[in-house]
Formats: sequence, structure tokens, C-alpha cells
Amino acid sequence: MMANTTKRRRELLTPLQEFPSLQSHLGKRNWFGRHEKSRKLMREDEQNTCNNRRWDEMNHEILICIMEKCPWYPWYPWYPWGYQDFVICKSWLSAFLDVLFPPGNVLDLRFLDIHSNFVGGGSGPFSKYACCIRRFYHFLKLNFDRRSPNQYTKLISTECILHQQAYQDIPQRLPALKSFVSPAKISMLWELAGHCKSIRSLIFVGIFTSGYEIPDHIASVIAEGFPLLERLSFSGHVFSFRGLSSILDGHQNLSYLDMKHSVCVPQVYMPKRWYPMTSDHPWPKDLSDKIAKLKTFSTCETKNCPECRLLCLR
Repeated sequence: MMANTTKRRRELLTPLQEFPSLQSHLGKRNWFGRHEKSRKLMREDEQNTCNNRRWDEMNHEILICIMEKCPWYPWYPWYPWGYQDFVICKSWLSAFLDVLFPPGNVLDLRFLDIHSNFVGGGSGPFSKYACCIRRFYHFLKLNFDRRSPNQYTKLISTECILHQQAYQDIPQRLPALKSFVSPAKISMLWELAGHCKSIRSLIFVGIFTSGYEIPDHIASVIAEGFPLLERLSFSGHVFSFRGLSSILDGHQNLSYLDMKHSVCVPQVYMPKRWYPMTSDHPWPKDLSDKIAKLKTFSTCETKNCPECRLLCLR
């Protein structure tokens, strides 16, 4: 019985006859959109209809286009028959990794934020969310193994809580990192400060109604951990005067500071909820003098900015 099953599987994996037209096989819908390169590859396939091709020898660009049209949710572990189809051989795995992590110098992890909605709730090591994060970390390591260590110069982080080991491995694998974009809940900052000394730009994107605090100990990491820092941007965050002053003291090369929709308050208000009057406190003179030395300092144009008002009234 086992021998018959094995024989049948081998028959299913025999080379497939090439379709006369890949586009007609997929239907009248334009699956390839604006990918001119893919349409050119299709025409080349039509000219070689007499040739047999193994199922694992499909053109890399066509594989990527097909995978990009597939729904995202089957790629995650709670659909065990989903992602396995994409890693059935090396060529398919390579295309799958290019879909997850497109070639270029930017490592963008935000797709986890979009598709984490499919996961639902649950916690613990065997929850759907934990399985998803473990599977993602596995693919991320495979992607790092095939890339040059100096390829990625920009990292856009995710709001999802990654595998604990990922917070240590990602900075170690990105020695040439020059720009880091973090969501409101700052993550990987300590690890980046220890391994990525070439960073010149830090961007922290918050939600102005959330009011994420930048405590003084995080401000000290920003001040001491990135010696080449030139650009710094915050949105939807709250500082103390002392914390912001320490950041400016630690970076003589800092030329650009963006604090739109962020609030700077005296230290006494940091562990509490702040109110509109707290954002109206005059800045200390020494802090104002440090700000004046910057080439570019961006803040809200109006004193009663609606976004900042919501931040203060939260």
C-alpha cells in the first residue's frame, strides 16, 4: 500500500506540459497588472510551447507575480496547508522570500501589522499569534542567510511583538543600517544602540491620541547610543525638558529635529496624565538655546494644534 502511494506521488511530480499561454490559462483577468517584465516573459513562454519544463523550474519573476496574487492568510501557520505550498522546493522558497522581503535596501516589517488581524486573540506559546511570529522569524533568518550583510540600510519596524530572539538577531544582522523607523511603542532601541553605530536617522511614529512617553532612560539611550545621528523625528510622544536636553547634549552633529504633534513638559508631569496647561509651560532658556543651534526644528505651526490638544486631553 505504501509503495503504491509513493508511486502515485511520483507520478504527480513528473514534468508538466507547458501551457500554450500562461495568460489564457489564468483566465481573461489581467493577473500581472502593470508588470511589463512579466508580460514579456509570458510571450517568451508562448514561443517555447514545445519544450517541457519541470514544475520547480518556473521563471522566478512569474512565480513572484503568482504568489503576490494569492491571499495572505493561507501563508500563516494556522492554515497548515497554506505556506507549505510555497516552500516545496528551493526555487519556490526563493520567490516566496522575495515576496515577503522584496529586494532592495529597505527591510519593511509593517506587513505583520496588516495581517495580524487574521490571527485574532489568544496568548501563550501555542496560540495562533505565537505560531505566526515563530514562522515569520524562521523566514526572516532564511532571508538574512541569503542576503549580503551590508544590503539593508533602512529598517521599518512593526508594532507586533516579535520572537524574543529576533530583537537580538535583527540588529546584529544589519551592521550597515543608517535609518530606523519605529512605531509608537519603541522596540529594539537598546539592541540597535549596541550594534548599529552607523545610524544617522531615527524616526518614531506615534499616534497623537496615545501619548507615548519618552522616559529619561530612553532619552539617554538615544543620546549615547548613536554617535553619528543627524536627523531625529518624533510624532505623538511626550518628553520631559530634561530628557530632550540630554538628547541635544549627546549629539553635536544633529541638524534636524521634528517634534510635530509631540509635547514637552516638566519632569513632574511625566508619570501622570497631563492637561492642556502643561504644554503651555515656557521652555527653559538653556533648552531653547540648544534648539536654536539646530539647522531645522519643526513643530506644530499653531499653538492650539487640534492633534496636540487631543494628546493633552487624553
